[in-house]
This record gives sequence, C-alpha cells and structure tokens, in this order.
Amino acid sequence: RPDAKALRDGHAHLDWGTLKARVDALANDFAERGIEAGDRVSIWMSNRIEAVITFLACSREGIACNPSLHRSYTCGEIVNLLKELQSSALVTEDGWGADRAQRDFASMLAELPSLRRVYTPQSLPCESGATGRNPHANPDSIAYLAFTSGTTGRPKCVMHSSNTLLANARDLVRDWRVDDRAVILTLSPLSHHIAWVAVSQWLVGGGELVTDLAPQGMSRLDWIVETEATYVMG
Repeated sequence: RPDAKALRDGHAHLDWGTLKARVDALANDFAERGIEAGDRVSIWMSNRIEAVITFLACSREGIACNPSLHRSYTCGEIVNLLKELQSSALVTEDGWGADRAQRDFASMLAELPSLRRVYTPQSLPCESGATGRNPHANPDSIAYLAFTSGTTGRPKCVMHSSNTLLANARDLVRDWRVDDRAVILTLSPLSHHIAWVAVSQWLVGGGELVTDLAPQGMSRLDWIVETEATYVMG
C-alpha cells in the first residue's frame, strides 16, 4: 500500500512510499558518514515527522536511537547527555530548548568529539536511491535509549530492543483491534515513551500515525477533529 497515508504532522502528510524513501535517504546518509550499527543518534526537537523518520532510519541500520531529550532541558544538560551516550549525530531544530536563545549551542556541540553530524528538518536528506544494504536483522540489539526524568537523581538510561518495544504493541493492536484503517493521534511529546508506544502500534497495525503538532493557529481540539483520529493517546 505505498500510496496509503502513513505519517502526518502540521507541516506534512506522507504516504508509505514517500516515508520509506525518506527513511532510506537518511539511512544512506548515516552510512556515508560512517554512522553504523551500535552507534547512537539523539533527537531534540518538537513532534515533527522528522523525529519518526530518524527513529526508523536508525532501526533500519541497527543504530540505537535516543529520542527522550525534552524541551525543558538546557543546552548544557543536552551536551552532557550527548557526551554520556557518545552520540554520533543529533537531529534538532532552531529555538528548541529551555535556553537555546541565550546559548551558542553550535559551539557547545563542536566540543563533542563523537558528534559527526547535526541535522535539522531543513538539512535532513529527502531523496533516495536503493540503499544496497540489507536492513539490520537482529531484533534483540539495542534500538532505543530513553533517559528517565531524573526526579530522584541523575537521569538513568533505559535500553529497549525492537522485540521489547513491539511485544507490548502487538498485544495492544490485538486487544484494541488496531488495523490498517486506524488513525492514531499521539498527544504525548515524542520525547516521552507513551508516544513511542503509539508509534509501535502504528507500525504493527499499518494504519496512519499523526503527531499533535497542529498547523499554526489550529487548536489541539480542532486538530483532533481534522485528523479524524480513531485512537487518541497521551
């Protein structure tokens, strides 16, 4: 079903064919930069489709994706977490973060020896030819790295594989009868785990995923009505 709608935010609405092309394009760019299985890629951005594209490209290549960097974090906190993970790439957007406007974030990132590339929504590759590489085949390797909130101490990093993420999703899809006609709207930020529970259900069910990033000037309630959501999570 390459022409069926797959992924949507307030900026774009992709079908499965276009989504696959964009995932492959980013996966190719990772490979060209020597970012490969076992490396880490972090995401610090709003609920844009680019965050989901990044996650899928990482999964394709066996790269561990770290999407749990919250908007409330300062630039200094982000740099410390990237240093702890030794992230090879960061996907982010201008103005995102608690003190981004007051800090020279680019200079701070330049001090990280492991960081090979900083992507923005504008610089993420979109066009792709054949990858020439088989997708990563081990479902038990680490695919997802999430930091806890840090309310009781320094944030701890939780590790998930594709199998541990999808085990819960398969049960939910079965019990809730989620299929390829479903439209799943996640109100949770993509820096929180509940949003990735929605992503996992979407991948298993094959329907459409919508983030809560509504078009400018549209309320959250109007966005729910606009998307004709079947399931609202978060």
